Amino acid sequence: MVLPVSADERLDAAQVLDMLQRIQGRWRSDCRPVDDGPGHGYQQTRLVVSFTHFTFSTIEYANAQCLTERSRWQAKYRFVLGSPLQTRDSKVAFAIDFSSGEIPSAVETLYPNNLVYSQSGVLLLGQAPLNPSTERLQQLDYSRAFSR
Repeated sequence: MVLPVSADERLDAAQVLDMLQRIQGRWRSDCRPVDDGPGHGYQQTRLVVSFTHFTFSTIEYANAQCLTERSRWQAKYRFVLGSPLQTRDSKVAFAIDFSSGEIPSAVETLYPNNLVYSQSGVLLLGQAPLNPSTERLQQLDYSRAFSR
């Protein structure tokens, strides 16, 4: 038995709406060491997902506890959430397309044909390939997890 196409579209729409609701809100990465240049330190990225935008605030700290702020950069991206897809490690993620927003992206550079996964208070984006491509990402980046 073959189901009509509209039934699949309604199912996808319900799944997309559920994912859209799950990713809304405030997220943060772990405090991690960075070694870029003479003034190495620590960074944490805070993410706010609000309706149609991802806003990243990358904060550089002087100490491992991420308490003494040195500097901060912000990047804002408009996004469109797409249909569910299966990643290479068999997780169900969603296609997500990013475009640069109002704030120049000085620190966070997002791969435009990305994917997003969220479950149990963790949000993951796709792992960008070594060589730029126009294809949709297929693998999640576990090294850059965000939590609530």
